[in-house]
Amino acid sequence: MSDFVIAKKIETFCKIGCTAEERAFPQRLLVSARLGVDTRQAASTAELGDSVCYATVCALVRELASSRSWVLVEELAETCASRLFEHFALISDVNLVVEKFVLPGVEWTGIEINRRRQ
Repeated sequence: MSDFVIAKKIETFCKIGCTAEERAFPQRLLVSARLGVDTRQAASTAELGDSVCYATVCALVRELASSRSWVLVEELAETCASRLFEHFALISDVNLVVEKFVLPGVEWTGIEINRRRQ
């Protein structure tokens, strides 16, 4: 399958970092989600229930990011992937990129993960 629902650069703020000082204040992150979804049914029915709602994906990512403090972006990405699978039965695979803006002279640092439904 080569169909994807994409939400690119979802802006969110969360307390994240390896040190307590870094976690003291919310930081801006950008999260991009590329979700493997067979879109043929939605294309034929024009029913949102036959696809994955972009707004719900964005809200879920933002809610998770702000729900607690995180030490590593790896933790946040893995939790987001798991929650997306739980919430949307139609998703077969998840690609997430989490961009963090903390190092001077570097556009961004972060992680990219790919997960397939078990």
